[in-house]
Amino acid sequence: MLEYQYFKQTGNPEIHAALVGISKVDWIAAEHQDNTDKALTLMSNYEFDILPKKNKDGSILKYYATDEWGNYENITLHNINPDDLLYYLTNIKDVIHLMYERNRKFFFLTNHTEVIGLITISNLNCKHVSLYFYNLISIFERKMGRFVRDKLSVEQILKTLKDVGESKDISSALDTVKRFTTDSEKGLDGSIVEYLYLSDLFLLAGHFKLYKELGYNKPEAFEKGAGNLRRIRNSIAHPNKSLIKGPASLEELWRGLVKLEELDEKLV
Repeated sequence: MLEYQYFKQTGNPEIHAALVGISKVDWIAAEHQDNTDKALTLMSNYEFDILPKKNKDGSILKYYATDEWGNYENITLHNINPDDLLYYLTNIKDVIHLMYERNRKFFFLTNHTEVIGLITISNLNCKHVSLYFYNLISIFERKMGRFVRDKLSVEQILKTLKDVGESKDISSALDTVKRFTTDSEKGLDGSIVEYLYLSDLFLLAGHFKLYKELGYNKPEAFEKGAGNLRRIRNSIAHPNKSLIKGPASLEELWRGLVKLEELDEKLV
């Protein structure tokens, strides 16, 4: 029966470009008779860097773009070319990769017949992308937590977090020790893993060289990309913060995603 497929769905939701972007039905566009001044007014009022321009038949073959992203003083009319197009059901992971790799800030979405939508770098700040990363990071933290718990005792974890936290002034590590100790004194017997931040997990894996058991010979290889991952985790934990603030954060998002997949393959 059809309903039984829902019992076998994977934990990570499928997020595609159309879900994140905006459809042709819902967007604001310049009419075929609008001149550049009218388009500039629209883009300035709505803070759009990309504005589709309709043909008489409603099709989209051209668009206005700001000459400088975020600056609404000058715009230029462009033809939509093949490099501007992306299939509307492209997985969000591939969207992020293509934007980073091609140094793109937008794509028009197509069904291979016509332009039906638009996705820009700003759209990546939507809830769907945040939930996508939240789910990936949550799964990773669970795996990493079990890995650390199986390799270290509670005493080793607490002592290391306390010593390193004090010597390197890492407040999060000291906070973990305080929270666990306080709850233990109240008779709350939660697993130590429940108290560990993502930064704690990386700290412990580095300190005890657990990264070698994950196939890394040097700590630098283990830590590469971990900083991006921690920053993404912090942004996800604070919904009012934007994931994307510009091209630099797009690179951070992509490298964090690569690190997540790399570590996920190593943690069984």
